[in-house]
Amino acid sequence: MGENLSFGKSQGDEYMISLFIDDGVKDRGHRIAIQNEKYELVGLAYCPHKSDYSGMVAIAYATAFDLSEYGR
Repeated sequence: MGENLSFGKSQGDEYMISLFIDDGVKDRGHRIAIQNEKYELVGLAYCPHKSDYSGMVAIAYATAFDLSEYGR
């Protein structure tokens, strides 16, 4: 599993472009997660951020997923 978090953009494409370019992140970990061929599933959530960041996107990546009794 993996995840990416991004703050302060105004549209979905801005979040994804920022994560893919990964400027300022020495190991390019966001880009590596996006391109990881092992991840077959993705979940995405957006919410307003309480401080001056406007909004926040959380992206979760997984190789598999088992539905629990809470997921019905």
